[in-house]
Amino acid sequence: MIWTPKWSGTSCGCLLGFGLSLNGNHTIKGEVVNVEGPNFFVKGKDGKEVHLHTDSTTQMMTGIIGKGDRVEAQVNEENHALSIRSAQ
Repeated sequence: MIWTPKWSGTSCGCLLGFGLSLNGNHTIKGEVVNVEGPNFFVKGKDGKEVHLHTDSTTQMMTGIIGKGDRVEAQVNEENHALSIRSAQ
């Protein structure tokens, strides 16, 4: 007999509850500390700075975003921004 692990809905729900995603995408919230061309440097609440890359596929949900703005970004596993919007 071969044992095969099975994922239950509860297990997946727990993963999603902790902010993890099954497809590698996740949310980053913080303050823009620098912008260099298509690259945003965002400082999160934990004090860590994250580099986000944007391109023509990134959905900019608001107008111009600059240094000092608070943002929320949906990013993939390589920190490529899928979308960025202003956060309050």
